[in-house]
Amino acid sequence: MKKLSGLSVLVLAGMFLCLMGIGAKPALAQEYTFRAGHTFDLSNPTAKAIAHYAELVEKESKGRIKITIHPAGSLGDFAELYDQQKMGALELSYFGFPTGSRDNRKLSFDDLPYLWPDVDTAIRALNGDLGKIVTPIMYQLGLKMLNYTEPLGFRHFTNNVRPIYKPADLKGLKIRIYPSELRLEAFKAMGISATPMPFGEIYTAMKLKTIDGQENPLSIINSQKFYEVQKYLSLTRHLLTNGGLAFSRPLWEKLPKDVQDLLQKCATMSEEYDIRVFKESEAQALGQLKEKGMQVNEVNFAEFKNLVKPVYKKWAPVLGPEIVEVLKKVTGSEF
Repeated sequence: MKKLSGLSVLVLAGMFLCLMGIGAKPALAQEYTFRAGHTFDLSNPTAKAIAHYAELVEKESKGRIKITIHPAGSLGDFAELYDQQKMGALELSYFGFPTGSRDNRKLSFDDLPYLWPDVDTAIRALNGDLGKIVTPIMYQLGLKMLNYTEPLGFRHFTNNVRPIYKPADLKGLKIRIYPSELRLEAFKAMGISATPMPFGEIYTAMKLKTIDGQENPLSIINSQKFYEVQKYLSLTRHLLTNGGLAFSRPLWEKLPKDVQDLLQKCATMSEEYDIRVFKESEAQALGQLKEKGMQVNEVNFAEFKNLVKPVYKKWAPVLGPEIVEVLKKVTGSEF
């Protein structure tokens, strides 16, 4: 039998290794550029959290994965970003549950007024039993949730007519709200004349006195300079909007596993930073709003919570027994 030359042996060995996939270029040796869109001013804690995540991903991937950030609604509002992600037209964005509640009403749980006693309780629940229920729902809707450590904060009322101490003080005021089904019902129960309106129109509407006020977290009230057109800030803490970093499911499923693993690892690594920056921002924003001249007051939470009890009872069947039981357990709320 004819012997193979040394060169022939090397060639055959090389072909064998290629066929076996040995020496193939690993996924992380490829380069990726992802886009992240959000609606926040760069000084907002959620904007800072997303920027920190982008830096971490680039560092951990040794520059092979870059994330370009498109802030301040430059790619659309919450609903538009959500739609782009579901279609696979945008990789990353912040996601809050009220946005997804239009597609699955179970996600309306986060619109229940006075549900969460504090931010830490909400984050623990979403990283625990509650997250085990809602994360698969989000995946079915088209989003891969990477973390739940980017709360927007407790929402408070501002207005230009009078301070709000009790529910009766809200009667007759035109307040802009985010247009979700459950919120509309809850605010109606409080006696509010709720006015749905795009976020970008709020400042002008308050300046022109088309509306009397609005409700948002402290960081947004501060970054959007609502103190320029609003006099009273009442710390009602009526809602805590929770959310986190989400990746488009159609695009996620096309990624190699090692890229997926790195993106998830960086999201988990970011959690401590996200929470710290959020809490620091809340304290700073309140101090700055006082310095800007807003009159700040506390309220009687019990009076407000009593008014929305019927909303809890009505929505329990919509949320379903699994979510209701978890919320009872972790928050002590009655349905």
